[in-house]
Amino acid sequence: MECLDDALRRSLWNVYFLHFVETLGPDEYGGPCYYGNIGDLDAVLLTEIFEGTLDVIPHPSQTFDLVKDKFLKGIWFEVLDLILIVSRESEPQLGQDFRKECNAAFQRHVSAYRFVGDRIAPITNQHEIAEIETAMKSPLMGVRDHIRTALSLFADRENPDYRNSMKEAISAVEAICKIIAFDENATLGQALKAVKQRVGLHPALESGFSSLYGYTCKSDGIRHGLMDESNLCGEDARYFIISCSAFVNYLTEKAQKAGIEL
Repeated sequence: MECLDDALRRSLWNVYFLHFVETLGPDEYGGPCYYGNIGDLDAVLLTEIFEGTLDVIPHPSQTFDLVKDKFLKGIWFEVLDLILIVSRESEPQLGQDFRKECNAAFQRHVSAYRFVGDRIAPITNQHEIAEIETAMKSPLMGVRDHIRTALSLFADRENPDYRNSMKEAISAVEAICKIIAFDENATLGQALKAVKQRVGLHPALESGFSSLYGYTCKSDGIRHGLMDESNLCGEDARYFIISCSAFVNYLTEKAQKAGIEL
């Protein structure tokens, strides 16, 4: 979890090198001379990763050396922060390709981390990642925002907030259920009953999801039930994000098949 071995560091550096570095001819000794080919990204890395000032911009070759040294010798979370920033500041297609190849390196070296959308999170199963990424592309802005926020709170390596991550995940389920139920004021339990009627949700599924998510004996459902526990941890939040994302995706497909416009 909290480390990157040397082989993985070299692999991530190679991915970065292939995407963002070019050779500009031989140096004074006849060897290859490498420079970053990232434009404005230099300034972002300088200020956010190396804590420099914009009035002193290093020569591209110095930036190259700083970045390589960070990949190979930096603290493990600094390396993850670096590739996260590179990914976000890149052109969309380039960033997507970069994330894909970083994930291949993570998987090859059995890392606990993966890119999930534009975040780096301790989620490794490809089907689980796919469910979350699909939910983050929901046609419903509220659903997208809740899932993105849940993932962001979960993936914060310095101060993860599992309790509020779970609240955001269940809020995504509430959001889509209320829309399908045509009742913005319904509780989750009430909305699920309407969802069952409108999209043909199997009674066993309704019962299961009500038991899992509802906690309707409390005035505000899960927020006053499970959230009162003091020992919530990463696996709890991960489970909620994945299962809520999968349920959101399931209901989206059921609603579309039922002719309900989302």
